Amino acid sequence: MANTTPGQDEGPGLLRIAPELRNEICELTMPKATTIQLRAVKKPGDASTVHFQPTLPPLYYVCRQLHQEYPLFDYYTKNTFLFTDSIMKAPVLEAFVTARGEIVSLINSVKVNVTKSDLSVLAISSDAGSVYPVRFSLVKTESGTVIFTPSRDSILCLCETKQLAEQSSQRRLSLIAILQAFVAEYAVLDTQLTRTDHYQCADCSRTKITLPQADRDKGEMQLELLRSLDRMARARGG
Repeated sequence: MANTTPGQDEGPGLLRIAPELRNEICELTMPKATTIQLRAVKKPGDASTVHFQPTLPPLYYVCRQLHQEYPLFDYYTKNTFLFTDSIMKAPVLEAFVTARGEIVSLINSVKVNVTKSDLSVLAISSDAGSVYPVRFSLVKTESGTVIFTPSRDSILCLCETKQLAEQSSQRRLSLIAILQAFVAEYAVLDTQLTRTDHYQCADCSRTKITLPQADRDKGEMQLELLRSLDRMARARGG
């Protein structure tokens, strides 16, 4: 509920109406039950900074008071967020979390659709230049259970991601943390494409990747670090 503050009649006209009506206006500007595709872009002349689209609704940026009282809880909990090629890279995904803050841990529904070789694991094939698309969804229920659903046309084994999703209620992992773990798991393959073995997973019959030992150790350390950090963050929030 928005509150009237001293001196607000000197600000934008929206602040001079009843708080209840202002809240209703803000809620009307929020996307309702939609899928929001996230993109990472670099603006011309500003190649050192990654910007994320879409930006939050314009009213969020009008002034400090609207920034504080805007119903972002509904924005993140009621929409599905689609993560595509440009954002599914370890440093970019980390920059997204940093830019949006801890509130992204409220996201309850995500879809991943990576079709290019930005994740090196997608390029592993006996045929040079072949690309394996990765598509899956994560949905967190009201009870905290995470439902992991890979696409039927998925070629790559996603058993580790599925296992992490199944353990998320005990580990108190957010969906964003699961995505970060997924990216960390495969990002270590950047320089190993021609030397990495792949075979059929015994559990899901899809293409399984074998990391060289040094990279496997690095990947496991990254995963455990992400899990530990997320547990601590959730514990502080709880």
